[in-house]
Amino acid sequence: MKVGVVTYSSTIDNYGQVLQYLATQEFLKDFDFDVFLLREKVNNPLWKRLLRPLYYFIKNIILRKRLDSEFKQKRMKFKKWHSISDKMEKKHPRHFEEFRKKNFKIVEDDGSYFYNAKFDAFCAGSDQIWSESPFYYFLRFAPKECIRFSVASSVGHRPITNEFVNDVKEDLSLFSFITVREKNGVELCRKAGRCDAHLVLDPTFLISSDRYFRFSLPLRKKRPYIFLYLLGADISVSVEDIFSFAEEKNMDVKYVASQGRCDSFPKIYATVEEWLSLLVNADYVLTNSFHGMALSLIHHKNFLVFPVVGVLSTLNGRIENIASIFALTSRIYDKSMEILFDSIDWCGVDSVIEKNKQFMSSLMGTLVHKKCNLNLK
Repeated sequence: MKVGVVTYSSTIDNYGQVLQYLATQEFLKDFDFDVFLLREKVNNPLWKRLLRPLYYFIKNIILRKRLDSEFKQKRMKFKKWHSISDKMEKKHPRHFEEFRKKNFKIVEDDGSYFYNAKFDAFCAGSDQIWSESPFYYFLRFAPKECIRFSVASSVGHRPITNEFVNDVKEDLSLFSFITVREKNGVELCRKAGRCDAHLVLDPTFLISSDRYFRFSLPLRKKRPYIFLYLLGADISVSVEDIFSFAEEKNMDVKYVASQGRCDSFPKIYATVEEWLSLLVNADYVLTNSFHGMALSLIHHKNFLVFPVVGVLSTLNGRIENIASIFALTSRIYDKSMEILFDSIDWCGVDSVIEKNKQFMSSLMGTLVHKKCNLNLK
């Protein structure tokens, strides 16, 4: 089967975005699928490109009047983070695009190629893609006869209004099966008439730790170290406190900051391969990242996750959800970092991961069966 996957794929410093697609690709390849990363390319005429700045200027004026103050603050935060990431990338490139080109089959088009390239199936991948364009991320461009399915797609924080439900209802009705990453995705599907939508783990859990090793680099380790991976969102602990904690425990700190995180402490501007190596070889992991937590679970790393504080605290939802699934809510920071050294029931963790993987494999088996039946016809 020739399968095209749509997901976010333009990041310059979001390691989780790259790794969730990597895991999706590797999982699908296990079923002998020929997997392609699809990228939407919009070819606007010159007059549209010239008017675009004016369009966004007017749009922002309208939005400022409509949006509540909290959402405005979130928009400003994300805009600031993007600016910081762009500046850092020019000084310290992380070569994400080189990683993608090396490890993924990429097809870039405006949709017409996707339609005519004789794909057997299209997959709506993970990340918050269902907060975006229904035409692209709900696979509206796909031919009617093609198989459609989703792997842990997320609605993000988009309000599930009646207008939104009605807009995507027909799209969702064409999916062979639907899996989503958060409960609001189940809610969207239920309101759209798909009561068979399944809540599953993030795609990063679909492949083993050994599979990730293939994409990491050798690392010469001199002393025990804490891998510190922080995104731009505010946390209640200062980076200075974290470094002091590590010094007390006689450990080094390998610090990777991304997505707007900016401070004066020494950092590693890691490539994807280097990031994996740093986590794989770490003795402990401290992070405020969902995917930092996910990869720690996969690689059996004692971890502690710092919840986000302030206006972006809603980002804690998926961290709290996954901590609850693995019965590890104690690994969410609460005044003390000493919990980092407490033991974790890795057999229990592996059992949850394996159960999720078996369930996803059974769904993939239905696709293979469906394709065989189509071929017979």
